[in-house]
Order: sequence, then structure tokens, then C-alpha cells
Amino acid sequence: MKNIALVNLVLLGLVGWMFQNPSSLQSTISVDAQSEEMSYQMFLDHFDTKTLPYEIGVDFLKPQFLENRKEDKLLQPLAKNILPRDAKKFIPEIGYGQYSRMGPDDFKAEALLVSKDSPFDFIVYSQNSPFDRKPHSFTLVVFNKKGELIDQKTLASCHGMGDGYLGKIDESFNVYITEHKARWKKDVGENSIMDNEIVGYDTVSAEMFTIKPNGTVAKKENNLKKAPQPIQQSIKDNVRAHLSISTSSKDDL
Repeated sequence: MKNIALVNLVLLGLVGWMFQNPSSLQSTISVDAQSEEMSYQMFLDHFDTKTLPYEIGVDFLKPQFLENRKEDKLLQPLAKNILPRDAKKFIPEIGYGQYSRMGPDDFKAEALLVSKDSPFDFIVYSQNSPFDRKPHSFTLVVFNKKGELIDQKTLASCHGMGDGYLGKIDESFNVYITEHKARWKKDVGENSIMDNEIVGYDTVSAEMFTIKPNGTVAKKENNLKKAPQPIQQSIKDNVRAHLSISTSSKDDL
């Protein structure tokens, strides 16, 4: 009983001090808030530096249920390099869906892309499903050196049936994005996808983008629609196969 009384006495004294010294308390809170605010450099420190070319491989398109068919393996461990909520200052999408039943997506720092003498910083982050921790999209973001967002472009995205888009950035910061459709061993309209498998991918379209002097991501060539082709080893080769490029443009590739 004496210990309880002593604790209550200490707490009462602390409360009294807080009311007598509101400025000191406010100052302490202000310092803590400032120390926790994420700076642009702190944000960049979450990303591992990667050299070009940078490419999202075809394994990204494989549905998670094909790798983990048992229910007890659906939830994957939390990936490393997950961006904290205060990175929302630089990636506004962080925290969207936080009141949904599944909770918000996790945003993972994937790469800080090296670009010599550029007035911009280029980062890539992925959005990971809270259900299976698998990324469902990769996004390229362009910042100026002050940490102001200039532009962004989805590099890759996948759908539940194995279809989606893959991206590559070459040494000249040309961005190639190709659309792919999965080929299943059995007709998915007549067979269960849980007892099925993907035997290949067809490339159905391709686009090319470039980084303009002001840092924006701009389309460089128009799509040339052709019949689906089997996925090739290089995304850049897929773009060559689908785009009508002039002789001068080919030199850039």
C-alpha cells in the first residue's frame, strides 16, 4: 500500500509541474516532433544504390498462389526496406487504404538509380499486398535535389491471372514498358487455376519513354500493334519488335 501511495504522489507532482511549466512541455514536444520528421536525405537512405540498366523480370508476373498453393503459406514474411509511414511526405500514396479490412499496402524501397551529373534523383519503389506481401507494382519517381516530386511512371504491374506489364530502364534513361499475357497449360476457362500452370508469356504491346530536361517522363514513340509474340530475353528487344523506329532513333537504343 505504501508503494502505491508513493507512486500516486509522484504522478500527482508530475502533473502539477506540467501545468506550472506548459512552455517547457511544449518545447519538449516540439523538439521530439522535429527530430522525428523525415528529411529528404533520410528518405533516400532507405534505398540501395543500383546501376543501370535496371529491369523488372518476368518472375514478377507469376501469381503468388502458384508458388504457395497451401493456405498456411499464403502470408509471406514482411519484406525488408519497407518505407515508414512518414515517408508519405515524399510518396503521397503511402497509407492509402489504411481503414480497409486488409489494411494499407506496404511500400518497399527498391532502388536509387545512379545518374551522373543529373539534376534529378531517380528512385524505384514497389507496392506490396498486405495479404501475401507480394509486390503488385513498381513505380519510378523523379525528384529534384530539394526532394520535390517532379514526375512518376508505373514501371511494372501484375494482375491475378499472370498478365501484366514489365519495365526496363537503360543506361541513357530510356524507359521500355511491355505488356505480357500468360499462356496457361490448360484452358483457364474450363480448368481450375489452382491445378494449372503458366508455360510461357506473349508480348502484346510495347511503349518507350524518355526523361525530358525538366525531369518529366514523356512518351517517345507510339505503339505499333502486332500479333502477340513469345516473350523475349530482353525487354528492349520486345520494344524493337513492336515499335516502328526511325534509323536515328535506333541509334539511341
